[in-house]
Amino acid sequence: MINYLTALYVFALIMIIRFILYGYKYFYLKKVISKQHIYVKGLSDNPPQNEIESSNKAGAWVHENLMEIKRIVLKTGVSDYIHTYMEPVGYGAVQQKSMSAIDNILYKNIDILKESRDILLRAKGYYKVEALKCINPIYWIEFIVFLPREIIRYFSTKNDSKPTSVLTNIIQILYWLISIIFAYLNYVKGK
Repeated sequence: MINYLTALYVFALIMIIRFILYGYKYFYLKKVISKQHIYVKGLSDNPPQNEIESSNKAGAWVHENLMEIKRIVLKTGVSDYIHTYMEPVGYGAVQQKSMSAIDNILYKNIDILKESRDILLRAKGYYKVEALKCINPIYWIEFIVFLPREIIRYFSTKNDSKPTSVLTNIIQILYWLISIIFAYLNYVKGK
């Protein structure tokens, strides 16, 4: 028989770990946005020397951590903005090139800076919502009720097809039936 107190401790531990992981990523992206803001302030017309130094330090920090920033942002499912532009290659010819807003967080173009800031803000918002879900009992009830769907969603690819959806529903119904039978048997056993 399951020790309910142990199960409660394990559940609380999972909740705390999930909260810490998503909260860390939220505060990390908050720091990135702050560093990007400091960097942009140093790009203004005739900034004071201390803003230029702060801008250079912030830019170096962002550049140094760019791979981690990109990994954390793309893990949320937020799509990157891709800009295409024409680059002269000589003799009157041009070549089409493209650039990513996430890869160019420090690019000195106001449109790219705004788009990269937008991406960072949306990713930060995602981690905030996920961290707050950890303390929401409705989220955990829904998670337990639809556990098979969550497991299949975790292991499935982005290109879900109709058969996967049907399989998910069949497994979900079986899960509910087994849960009801298990609860009934435990109730009868307790009498």
